Amino acid sequence: MSSLRANGAPLRLYSGPLSMFGAKAQIAILEKDLGHEVIMVPFDMERLYEPKHPEVARINPKRQVPVLVHGELEIFDSTQIFEYLEDLAPDPPLWPSELLGRRLAYWS
Repeated sequence: MSSLRANGAPLRLYSGPLSMFGAKAQIAILEKDLGHEVIMVPFDMERLYEPKHPEVARINPKRQVPVLVHGELEIFDSTQIFEYLEDLAPDPPLWPSELLGRRLAYWS
């Protein structure tokens, strides 16, 4: 497993047990074999994700997971997280390398 770090900081992913977008980000991290920490935001059927996790609420205006933190970088959109991981560790590729293929992948 790679121990990729930015300024000494590991990849940290805030996710939740029922978040398919959090699962998308975590699967991408696992496929790229990147060292990471997953912080599962507590969830229950009565209160859902309340109270909001303070880091998630601070970073994401929608106060939702997933949130990726890598050093000073903070990203809260799963597609942007996916793109960042692709740029960070291009191999193995998760997106087509050519522009048209990547564009089509957005709509798949």
